[in-house]
Amino acid sequence: MSNKGKKKNFLHRLRFKYKLVIINENKLEETFRMRISRLSIIAWTSLFSLVSFALLSAIILLTPLKFMLPGYAEMSIRGDVINEALRVDSLSAKLAQSDRQLLMLKNVIVGNISTDTIASADSLTLEELKKLPLGPTQQEQAFAARYEEENIYNVNNLSNTNLRPEGIIFVLPARGIINRKYTPNGIHNGVSILASPDEPILAAQEGYIVHTDFENISENCMVIQHDNGYLTVYRNIGRLLHTVGDRVKTGEAIAFVSSEDKDKNTGHTIEFELWLNGKAINPEDYIVF
Repeated sequence: MSNKGKKKNFLHRLRFKYKLVIINENKLEETFRMRISRLSIIAWTSLFSLVSFALLSAIILLTPLKFMLPGYAEMSIRGDVINEALRVDSLSAKLAQSDRQLLMLKNVIVGNISTDTIASADSLTLEELKKLPLGPTQQEQAFAARYEEENIYNVNNLSNTNLRPEGIIFVLPARGIINRKYTPNGIHNGVSILASPDEPILAAQEGYIVHTDFENISENCMVIQHDNGYLTVYRNIGRLLHTVGDRVKTGEAIAFVSSEDKDKNTGHTIEFELWLNGKAINPEDYIVF
């Protein structure tokens, strides 16, 4: 028999219909009759399997049964675990920040105000700064002599100008209380600030250090030259953090208030002077103390 004949015979057998009859044995009556073929049995079996598989998959995926599958729970929870870990880390950072703020407020209320590390000149600690040499170098002495000869800071060369250039902003040189105000006519050329020991002294404006006077460890002096003819003078200050020729930024720490209390009545008082074109001006007109 040829292949074509075999194929035709096979399809004929698949399509050949059989009669399925169910008879009541007691009454000998037909209770169910059905015509069926092998092809219909295959078709109905395949359809039933497909529907069963779809229903079973839906039940597993749409119900908690999916967590019973090996590896599914770990993959699905992984994203949630990462998000929760990020939230916990963020909350921990905010809690630590709140603790630091509360500690700072506690120190302010009690009076234990530590050195402002934000305005420090560099990463050196206070103990390391105390080890720095205090004596002036030969270059500083030569510069100071040349500076005095040129009369850059001469109170006799006064200027009549009262013009305040725009864009000049001065910051508070040190936190404290003014116990002596500026007096015109050369009686008191600046303001006296009563500050805490070891309080950082900040540069009121950006500029170059043109003069330092190392009288002793507790009565140093520093002069900073700024733009537009401004000079700031810091007297009776403690340990210096910069030398002549250094450029400092606005708000940068340049020295510390002396930790030695010579006068118990006045405390640690520093002198701050502001000069414009060789003439002393009132610092309170430029800075809110």
